[in-house]
Order: sequence, then C-alpha cells, then structure tokens
Amino acid sequence: KTHWQKPTIRAIAKERIVNRGDPRRYFARCVVTEEGGRYYASLTGPQGSGILSSMTAANALTVIPEDVDVVEPGEEITVMMLDWSQGEEWGTA
Repeated sequence: KTHWQKPTIRAIAKERIVNRGDPRRYFARCVVTEEGGRYYASLTGPQGSGILSSMTAANALTVIPEDVDVVEPGEEITVMMLDWSQGEEWGTA
C-alpha cells in the first residue's frame, strides 16, 4: 500500500505568520521541533517562491486556512510533515 499523503500534526507557532491578504490556503516552510512533549513550528526565513534555501531547511509546511490572516506566537496550527516516514512515530527516529 502506497501512502501519498504526508501526515499532519498540531504545533505551536513560535513566531508571527502573516498570510499577506491572499484569499487562498497558505503553506509556509517551517521547522518543527519537539520540546517537552509538544511540537513547535518556526519559519525557515523568507518565504518567496524563488528562495530555495528556506525549502531545503524545512521539515514541514504550515497549513494556514483561507480565512486566517495572521497567526500569533503561541497559537496552535496544523503542520504537514515533509520528512516523516509513513508508520514512523515522529520524534523517535
């Protein structure tokens, strides 16, 4: 059986994430870490389409809904894990 969807988890935003007034769902590159049994998401830097360094540093993407303009630090968000192997418990490998 092939798993084509990446797993999503809930994480706490470590910084402000701005959707720039775009009416579409916003996916920002981030790094998710586990601290004290909770997951935290930090942006990888500038999010422009031509900035590949922020993509290579990312292990996840934020999933900010269409109706959310700003996420403040400390708010819980959904993130899509990019390097989490299917069936693997994240944070243990």
